[in-house]
Amino acid sequence: MPSLARQLHVSPRPGGDGKLFPSNTPAIRKPNPCSVCPVCRQLRTFSKSKVPKSLADYYISCAFGLRSVGFVREGTPRGQNSLISSYEEEGMKRFCLFLCGLCVVSGIALAQGKSNVQWKCDKPAVQHNIDVGDKPGHAYAIDQINCTAIKGEIAGIKMKSGTGTEFLDVKGDKTTGHGEFVETMENGDKNYYRYEFTGTSKNGAFESGSNKWSMTEGGGKMKGGKASGTCTAKGNADGSTSFDCMGTYAPAAK
Repeated sequence: MPSLARQLHVSPRPGGDGKLFPSNTPAIRKPNPCSVCPVCRQLRTFSKSKVPKSLADYYISCAFGLRSVGFVREGTPRGQNSLISSYEEEGMKRFCLFLCGLCVVSGIALAQGKSNVQWKCDKPAVQHNIDVGDKPGHAYAIDQINCTAIKGEIAGIKMKSGTGTEFLDVKGDKTTGHGEFVETMENGDKNYYRYEFTGTSKNGAFESGSNKWSMTEGGGKMKGGKASGTCTAKGNADGSTSFDCMGTYAPAAK
């Protein structure tokens, strides 16, 4: 596409001193709107003077408002019955769709942020165990842990504390389970998460583990937003657990 590479530029919608060709001009017909991509406004034919010599301007605008791209196609002889063949229209629709997809990906990338949070969680404040009875060491348990944020923020707001309530399936030294975590920010906002975890213990004390989490509901800047990630956990000598969590978040679109 030599002509496209030569003429591609970033600009607002060109006003120009021309006007739409009159509908009765035999060599010109208005192309149909770009129906393939709902965020492309429309595809129109413009002239740079009252009577075109051998030049037709086509304009494509991405409705996200990030960029407008114009290009020129040369060499269309005057008096031709149609400026754009059905094949050319299809190609331009595909190009329109490509531009819109590029806008979407760029918008998502700009809105998404990364988080790195460290927590220190105390021994379970509440814990109840029930032996299943099928095999030695197999038990179901529920517990609740209180955590303090060592570092970390989301959408520019620092974490303060959190409480996790979880169900555990204990099989000897191996534990799996799931839970809900309520996170309190320094400004008082609350975020809610769901997580699934696995862990190992030694001599009855937690040793290491990991979890996978996702936000179920956000507050404040994260209201309507999304977040997800993973944590690694390590047991400490005093019975507490340290978590190192990595993830991504995206506030709701405004």
